[in-house]
This record gives sequence, structure tokens and C-alpha cells, in this order.
Amino acid sequence: MATKAKVIKAAPKSASSKSASSNAAVKAAPKKSRTKSALSHDEIARQAYMLWESRGGSDMENWLEAERRLQ
Repeated sequence: MATKAKVIKAAPKSASSKSASSNAAVKAAPKKSRTKSALSHDEIARQAYMLWESRGGSDMENWLEAERRLQ
């Protein structure tokens, strides 16, 4: 059985230059580093649950305490 070769067409130069410049802008953008204020919801929820298991208390108190501890 013969297989058909796929033909790949080159993009026009104007389109490739646009994508190249947009790729450069993406590469130039500063990388996001994980900061204390960028805690995930899951991390805080886990910590708040552990606090609730150990001492009880209200959901809000445990949530706020979890945020403080993780910062």
C-alpha cells in the first residue's frame, strides 16, 4: 500500500514576521515567580483544614490563619 506524503506549505513572510515579533514579546515578558501573595487556593484550603482538624474553630478564622502561616 502506498502512503501519501503530506505537503507542508510555508507561511507567507508577512505572517511569519508577525508571529516572530509576538514570540519575541512573549519571551521578553518577565517570568512570574511564585511570591507569597500568589498562594494557591488548594494550598490555603489544605492548611485551613489541618488547622480545623487540630483545633476546630470557624472556617473563616482557619482560612485567614492558614494564609498568614503560608506567607
